[in-house]
Amino acid sequence: MEENKLANWLENEFDKGDLGKELALEEALQVVENSTIPEVDADVLWQNIRKNKETQKPKTKVIALKWLAGVAAILLGVLFVSQVVFGGVNIENTNNNVFAHTLPDGSEVMLNTNSSISYDKDFLEDRTLTLKGEAFYKVAKGSTFTVRTDAGEVQVLGTSFNVFAREHMLTVSCKTGKVKVTTKGQSQLLLPGDRASLEEGKLNKSEVQLSTINSWVYGDTAFEDSTMQEVVSSLVHKYELTLKVEYPSLDKMYFTGSFVNNDLDKALEMVFLPMNIKYSLKNNTVLILDI
Repeated sequence: MEENKLANWLENEFDKGDLGKELALEEALQVVENSTIPEVDADVLWQNIRKNKETQKPKTKVIALKWLAGVAAILLGVLFVSQVVFGGVNIENTNNNVFAHTLPDGSEVMLNTNSSISYDKDFLEDRTLTLKGEAFYKVAKGSTFTVRTDAGEVQVLGTSFNVFAREHMLTVSCKTGKVKVTTKGQSQLLLPGDRASLEEGKLNKSEVQLSTINSWVYGDTAFEDSTMQEVVSSLVHKYELTLKVEYPSLDKMYFTGSFVNNDLDKALEMVFLPMNIKYSLKNNTVLILDI
């Protein structure tokens, strides 16, 4: 792949010190200028590179190329050019795998399928990011760390926790440390093994086994007394399904169990058969029927 050749060449040149960096970037910019990629303001790019030279850069384990001053990323989709030029970072996982990203403060984020996080250039001063979807966090010690979602806000100091935020649902599970969940004028303080779920506008607190909190990171997605609405939402996003529901009481049912992340037929059976829910699958569309 041409992208891999470019990445290897850039990394070799960057190992030669500041002179190698400048030569590598100048030649790479020439490649970009001769391509069909939208024009990049080189002056602005250089100014931001120099300005952020001493700042710790976020690392992403799934992306094949490193930041490399944004040049290689231009060829792959403009992700990190947005960080340099516009001062913000948006990380989106559209693949059926776990996406690992290291934040500028050293905190680690594991993104589930069809999930995204975003944060601005001042993250080290105000450790705040926005989540859409599901993610597991290992937060480095420091100032307050805040995760914002459409349904509510999560604040911690140094801890590990899981946030599920889809279709205006919100479930937060604490694995270590302390987590504060705030939504719709309500708050819950969570300790290890505690879970807060937003159900019908009320933030409820319950217990959950630590082993199930981030099980999806390791190949299975596990639930303990979770609403079927949350379980089905996880299933739909993991396998990129279209859902049609004719079963009227889905949000009134609770599920304890798991489903595999690499076999759709088996996953559907693991979720619906124990609940005696009839369903059909056709052209990646799941129709949930009455019993």
